[in-house]
Amino acid sequence: MVQDVGAGASVVMTTNGDMVYYNSGRQRLAKASDGNVLTQASGLPSWAAASSGGLWSQAYQATVSDANFDTGSGGITFKKYIQMWLSWKDFDLNGGTNYKLESIFNNSTTAEYDSRYFQNANAGTRVGQGDLNIYEAGGTMTEASAGNLLVSMVNINGEPKYGLAQGSWYVDGEAGGYFNRSTVWWQWTNTALLTRVAIDPNFDDVNHKFANATLTIMHTDG
Repeated sequence: MVQDVGAGASVVMTTNGDMVYYNSGRQRLAKASDGNVLTQASGLPSWAAASSGGLWSQAYQATVSDANFDTGSGGITFKKYIQMWLSWKDFDLNGGTNYKLESIFNNSTTAEYDSRYFQNANAGTRVGQGDLNIYEAGGTMTEASAGNLLVSMVNINGEPKYGLAQGSWYVDGEAGGYFNRSTVWWQWTNTALLTRVAIDPNFDDVNHKFANATLTIMHTDG
């Protein structure tokens, strides 16, 4: 029991975490649930749920040794702002070369992509703007390419989705090896909220896979 000597009032504390505040005398503020925050309403202290606005949370993370990434159809309801980080050590392209790093959103088809892009080749050559039938953020790679990719995307229900991808990778085994880099931006014309992301070196051949790669997707409502 906490005794207010001056006013002769007392407040009984019943639970660990209870607090005392003044409102025409001392009052008990009962403990709240974990994660709640202390705020002020109408001039008095109170507990409230923590706001999620502006806080980034992890929507998905996976590491594969010899496979492709697919978050699963309808498995995640992504928030308004999305960032994806992809890193890889090399590819298993089944002996092939020069395959695009492609992505698919939900169950989209190539007809749903209307993109303009600017790409820096290894020698700094500018590639003119052109339509993309599918997102090709990684450019062309060979069996031993290693690198990383950062993707930022806005995901608003009822509106087309816009995104920006920046990637860099090292092409080994060709003329002593060299670095390549790419910047791509696009519009996905489907207006549904994003619930699935899949990333594949080439969707046409299941034998083309990432090796030693990690994908992390963060999201927030801002």
